Amino acid sequence: MEPESYSSTHIVGYDNFKKAYVGTFVENQNSYMLNYTGRIPLRGDSSQIVFYGLSDEPMLELSDATMKYVLSAINKDYYRWDVYALALGEEALVFEILFTRF
Repeated sequence: MEPESYSSTHIVGYDNFKKAYVGTFVENQNSYMLNYTGRIPLRGDSSQIVFYGLSDEPMLELSDATMKYVLSAINKDYYRWDVYALALGEEALVFEILFTRF
């Protein structure tokens, strides 16, 4: 049996009332939806949006853990999604995904 390929959908938009970016993430290998809120950092790279939200990480045995998600635009055809488990430290990168426009 061949392993199932990974797929995910991100929906990100700007909430005028909150004055923040908001998003939802779903994937085919887990049964949950992630929701997160973020802003472009005041200092640093303006091609990034830093989000925070709660997530379960079964492999790390974390439930409702605060996560940091960094969306980085590399160019018009690529962006990267980095996920950090803050319960393990500010720089505890759990995984990253590189997205490509087809």
